Amino acid sequence: MREKQQLNVSLNCIESVQEASNFPENISPNELFKFLSYSIENAADEVFWMRSDSQIMYVNNSACRKLGYANEELVGMRVWEWDPLFPKDVWPAFWSELQEKKHIQFETLHQHKNGHVFPVRIRGHLLEHGKEEFLFAFVNDISIEKEQETKARNNFLSYLTGISGTSFAITDNKNKLLSTNDSFQELFGLAIADCQDNSLINYIVGPESDMNIINKINKALNNEGHIFEELKLLKKEGHPFWASLIIAPIVQNSQIDNFVYIVTDIDELKTKEEELKATNRKLKLITEGSQDGFWHWANVDSTIAEWSDRTFALFGYQPGEFESTIENYQAMIHPDDRRIIQLAIEQAINDKKAYEIQYRVKTKSGKYSWFRDKGMPFHDESGALLEMAGSISNIDEIMEYQESIKNVNLKLSEAINAGQIGVWDWDVENDVLVWDHLMFEMYGIPATLDENKVSLWEEALHPEDKASAIQALHNGVSGVKDYDIEFRIQRPCGEIRYIKAAATVLRDKAGNALRMVGTNLDVTESRRAEDEIRNLEKRNRALLDYSPVCHKIVDLDFKLRYMNRNGFAMLSLPMNNDWLGQPYPFAFFPADAKRLMEEKLAYVKRAKKQVTFESIAHDSKGNEVWLLHTLIPVFKDDVAELDYLTVVSADITEQKHAQDQLRHREKMDAIGQLAGGVAHDFNNQLAGISGYAELLKMEVSSEKAKSYLSKILASTKRSSDLTRQMLNYSRKQKLVNEQVDIHGELEDAIELLKHSVDKRIDMQTHFSAEKCIIQGDTSSLQNAFLNIAINAADAMREGGLLSVSTEILAPTDDKRLSKQGSAIADEYMKIVFEDNGDGIAKEHIEKVFDPFFTTKPVGKGTGMGLASVYGIVKQHQGFTYIESEADVGTRVFVFLPLCKDETSAPVGDDEKRLLTQESARKTILVVDDEQLLRELCFDFLTACGYNILLADNGKEGVEVYREHYHDIDLVLMDLAMPIMGGHEACRELKRINPSVKIIISSGYDSGLSIEAQKASEVSAIIEKPYKLQELKESVVKVLG
Repeated sequence: MREKQQLNVSLNCIESVQEASNFPENISPNELFKFLSYSIENAADEVFWMRSDSQIMYVNNSACRKLGYANEELVGMRVWEWDPLFPKDVWPAFWSELQEKKHIQFETLHQHKNGHVFPVRIRGHLLEHGKEEFLFAFVNDISIEKEQETKARNNFLSYLTGISGTSFAITDNKNKLLSTNDSFQELFGLAIADCQDNSLINYIVGPESDMNIINKINKALNNEGHIFEELKLLKKEGHPFWASLIIAPIVQNSQIDNFVYIVTDIDELKTKEEELKATNRKLKLITEGSQDGFWHWANVDSTIAEWSDRTFALFGYQPGEFESTIENYQAMIHPDDRRIIQLAIEQAINDKKAYEIQYRVKTKSGKYSWFRDKGMPFHDESGALLEMAGSISNIDEIMEYQESIKNVNLKLSEAINAGQIGVWDWDVENDVLVWDHLMFEMYGIPATLDENKVSLWEEALHPEDKASAIQALHNGVSGVKDYDIEFRIQRPCGEIRYIKAAATVLRDKAGNALRMVGTNLDVTESRRAEDEIRNLEKRNRALLDYSPVCHKIVDLDFKLRYMNRNGFAMLSLPMNNDWLGQPYPFAFFPADAKRLMEEKLAYVKRAKKQVTFESIAHDSKGNEVWLLHTLIPVFKDDVAELDYLTVVSADITEQKHAQDQLRHREKMDAIGQLAGGVAHDFNNQLAGISGYAELLKMEVSSEKAKSYLSKILASTKRSSDLTRQMLNYSRKQKLVNEQVDIHGELEDAIELLKHSVDKRIDMQTHFSAEKCIIQGDTSSLQNAFLNIAINAADAMREGGLLSVSTEILAPTDDKRLSKQGSAIADEYMKIVFEDNGDGIAKEHIEKVFDPFFTTKPVGKGTGMGLASVYGIVKQHQGFTYIESEADVGTRVFVFLPLCKDETSAPVGDDEKRLLTQESARKTILVVDDEQLLRELCFDFLTACGYNILLADNGKEGVEVYREHYHDIDLVLMDLAMPIMGGHEACRELKRINPSVKIIISSGYDSGLSIEAQKASEVSAIIEKPYKLQELKESVVKVLG
């Protein structure tokens, strides 16, 4: 730290300090200087001396600690180097303000050397020394004070936003939303993140808000003022509502930190206010337009009552012409009626209820007129009478009418008494009900001379009909609807009767109901007969509704009169009467079906004959429906005139589908027969080609020639594979009958496929079947599984998922399986191959199992994959189905019958060893219609040391054998030959020599199986095309 002389405070300054303080007068300036220097150096506040150019010339120890600098570092620094709120360009203006005021106080921020910023309060003084001016400043750290203020403000704001029932929101000084309470969020549906781009007021005002008020609010916010307004705001659902809005600023250090929004929903209050205004307007219109007069006795201590203009007019006076005092009015009332009025009013006051009385009043003309007076007393909480009000109306016409109607009623009663019709008369105004004796008899109530009210009738009503009957009575009185109804009553004895009632309402000139005069007729017996007819109709309708066919009644103008419930269901129509009266056939039928139906309806109408025909229609959802229609003409009773047409339609969609499946199966069988025949002939040619190629290969020595012959043999092998697929399809390829583990074969097929398809294809298995053993041919089944999986992989060009699943089903568990109707096993294994590839177009689904049909590009498929699958599965007494949707994927279903016994089949001895040629020459008869094959067998077997006899059909073969059978050791027999086939020839040979040895050589077995061989009908079977080595091994083995 530098020496104290660096402070360089003039004695003048010290003297000014001494004069302004209470230091002792005898203290010397030097002593005072030392005292002050010590105090400043060790003061808790920061102390700064600065020059007019903002350079520090002195700081105390506290300033060094607070700012983190050494004294030597701070001296010479500028204020903006540690005050982030004091930029360099502000200093000149600050110094000018200090020179003007001499003393200044403000708050700012200081920045510690380590970057920490803290708030401070500065008290600065301008001191002069010679011609130079200095800033002498005390600096207080106010961090704790600011934290407490912030905490208190946040607590206050949290308190506000936590208050429930009232909607609060807090914004910053730019009106950006900071926080809200639950009520505000529920009212407006705003989150803080929703209101970052604009003033909060802009998010809550609605399109119906008064823009003058909105402008006023925005202006007040900019001027930092308080706001209290009523205006329309916008709820979160988008509904405008009336609200009172208070916006108050929160001021901190003379600056606004926040605004508080307080919103109160006053929509209901405003609505009530508008309703009250509307009610007052209506009341004014009513009192001014009514034919009744109104009076009001506002002060019971007064003798004056207020009358409306109409009240004066009813009595014949002009408004104000007559003084409406209680005494004057009593004098106008007929003397005989005054006591009645007095008693009625006293009773109403005591009971605190309204009253209604009729009495006579003398008008200005001097004549008495009848008036109806309705009044109501009003009391305070203690029960004391406060005021009375009411209305008065002239009823001269009503009284005259009532008198005349009594005479009419008597005459009417006499006239209808003979018809057992009860007559009643109800005085609507006074609720007086008059019944004749037939009414009492009808209702089973003893006749009485007492005055009855309408409640007598109401109490007799059946509980289930009471509400509707009373409402009908009120509708008749009010003129809403004529009174003509039917209802039930319950006599005191409990008997239920049906009553038919009608009445006429008698009204005054103004249309007000005075009386109702009506009749009652007991219709119980006719109603019971109607109920029986109705029940019969209900039963008939139920029979029609739940009939398995659609019943329709079509009028002669071809509009629908009736359709049963099943008809609506069959056509996927909503069950209502909207369709009745519509033209038939319906508009959603296909054009051809619609035209056919119209022609048939016209024919039946013209010829009056029944017709039956089939047509394909659409239901209302566009689904195809096959219908069998029967159109029946219905005649009017006892005449030949047509009444209407009945259309009975049966849904035969399932039968049609079954027929289609049968035709498809027959087509597939025919194609299979064709494929088998083609494969047989093809195999004969392949056998000749491959055989002579083998012979030639043994003769030539050139390696190049041998290479060419190998390629010929490879081509015949590939051609043989193709015919094998055709034979699989036609089910003529013989099977090795053994027990097969389907799960194992599926896993092997998937594992094999994983190495040859796109790696982007994910393959998954889901084996749910507890049993997995079937009786069949392993290689054929694996070939079928591979074909299905390869097709699925080819359909997923961009990768995808191939899922293979299994489960056990009974024949009735799956609709696809149950439709076959020819299940041979109690349980089937269901195998599903599902992919999400390209799918198959709808028009191609029926062709996918056809041979040579393919949707793949040229060169990418033979069209035999799924065809062979179809044949293999059918050969295993199973079923195959396919479901697919273009651009969605494909599912292939395979159903195979499960084995009842899963024990392993015995395996025969391995006899694949080749036998050496015997020394004695054997004789073989070769029977085949193909010359090429006969010559091949002759050349090859002769070279092997055998004697060969030839025949070109079965009949010739039998004849040769019959002539030389003692010398013939073996017969090599083709199956498919002209004149006599191989089967018949074998049977003939057996008749000649039961121990004859026969090798069947054929492109297909045509029903001859391994079981037949085991039964010794033949010695061996060899498939065409065969290798010569296979032929030699088979011959050696049989002759062995």
